[in-house]
Amino acid sequence: MCGGYERAHDAVQEGFARALRAKEQFNGGSLDAWVMRIALNAALDTRRRRRFDESLGDETPAPSLAMVGGDPDLEHAIRGLPPKRRLVVFLRYFADLSYAEIAEVTGTSEGTVAATLNQAHSALRDALTHPQEMEA
Repeated sequence: MCGGYERAHDAVQEGFARALRAKEQFNGGSLDAWVMRIALNAALDTRRRRRFDESLGDETPAPSLAMVGGDPDLEHAIRGLPPKRRLVVFLRYFADLSYAEIAEVTGTSEGTVAATLNQAHSALRDALTHPQEMEA
């Protein structure tokens, strides 16, 4: 999402710093989801800055996904998902958030989270079962 490991690391740190500064604004609910939403906003800010930097000629290579444990096929399949599905997969399987927490982070319903994950599962299954068809 941020365009590199270092930028992602900085975005997460910025997100936690923002959460700490805004701790009085937490009014209940899932603390994990609240912090994740703030970190997501920091990542989106980083992505916007990256796009601006790229428009100025800053070429940053895309890193491999550390989260998939070195499986290039899975990495490729996850990268091929639309951004919303990729985010929901990350929040569920790598951030270990519940459907309710993901709904809170993304501003959607739990039903939308379930449907999005179902669509992501189908797309990943197709990409991993028939990789040559996905590239065509």
